[in-house]
Amino acid sequence: MGLEIGMAVERIQFRKGKALIGYPNPDKRVNLGTKEPLLAKVLTFKFDGKVVLSLVTLDLIGLGYRYIEEVRKKVPHEIILACSHSHSTSIAGGDDNSLSVFERDKEFSEAVTNTIAKAVKNSLINFIKVKAGAGKGISDIGHCRRVVTNGVCVNDWTDVEKKHKGPTDKEVGVVKFENEKGETIAVLVNYSCHPVTMGPSNMYASPDFVGYLRDYVQSNIKGVNIFYTTGAGADTNPYDCLSADFTVAQKAGETLGKEVIKVLKTIETQEVKKVKFCRNEVSFNVRKELGEKHKMRFKELGNKIKTEVDMLNIDEVLLVTLPGEPLVEIGFKIKKMSKYKNTVALGYTNDYLGYLCPDSSIPEGGYEVSGGALSHDVEKPILGCVEKNMP
Repeated sequence: MGLEIGMAVERIQFRKGKALIGYPNPDKRVNLGTKEPLLAKVLTFKFDGKVVLSLVTLDLIGLGYRYIEEVRKKVPHEIILACSHSHSTSIAGGDDNSLSVFERDKEFSEAVTNTIAKAVKNSLINFIKVKAGAGKGISDIGHCRRVVTNGVCVNDWTDVEKKHKGPTDKEVGVVKFENEKGETIAVLVNYSCHPVTMGPSNMYASPDFVGYLRDYVQSNIKGVNIFYTTGAGADTNPYDCLSADFTVAQKAGETLGKEVIKVLKTIETQEVKKVKFCRNEVSFNVRKELGEKHKMRFKELGNKIKTEVDMLNIDEVLLVTLPGEPLVEIGFKIKKMSKYKNTVALGYTNDYLGYLCPDSSIPEGGYEVSGGALSHDVEKPILGCVEKNMP
């Protein structure tokens, strides 16, 4: 029977006046409306007659700790929740005892849960037999914001003049799904860059450049549905970013969109012979010096915190979920160790535990290491889990 896919799209209702999360003082960044729709998009995979998994892409900055368990109560099969991480959206899954005031929006979290459940249910209505193929492109829209000199990191958020020389992953991962007529009906896109073209002065809810990428490809390829995931690029910002001008987001999104279309023309699809998913528990050591203001989404923290690193394998494609903001080196190491030709990391997925920093970055310091990392011991658990459980 091979691979079949089901798709559905639902709008995330984002009320006017709700705080936008991603920059300091979110309570003062009250949105004036939604510039572009925030979406929950579902791509459900059925293989040999059995539903394997639903991949849900969300126009949210992240998820509360173990929020995915609430969603799993309403979905009858495995699920991946992949957030775009736009800093002009909000978070789902906080609780009344959270230290962060913006997480106390239980009404919003419950609405997002119901939106996801509805979209997943709708994706099961009409399955389409497909062939699949994958390819890679290159797009250079971002810079490494960690400027390291003599072993010390200083963050520099923008780089319009393109002076920064730190590592970035310019690879555009593309997975194409064609129906029996040879028409491209779904495309999974992965790119490693913070969606922060829109900055703290922007007062409108938006998926950032992600929305423009989707719109560009969908307007140029009739009938296609784009599913975007953000890779390991927590230390990568767009060259031109932190703006209030939406043409900056449009330019970045359309630049990526053009590369996606270019790659799609080179991909040959074939019958899918293997689809496997595995859910894997991992534990991280919590930083001893973690201050109260950095606990963010957690009421209580012990010495260890449990989360998950999951993997979805479709022939020569491997998706690896990461429960936070992975720096680019983490993504590079996952790709290097993988036996699959097309391997991508999905950051901000299924959980959010702050920055996921490689061992080499810890002595350098910088914002990601000192400010936003729940743990300084994530590289070995992540890579060990991938090596042990790779399908």
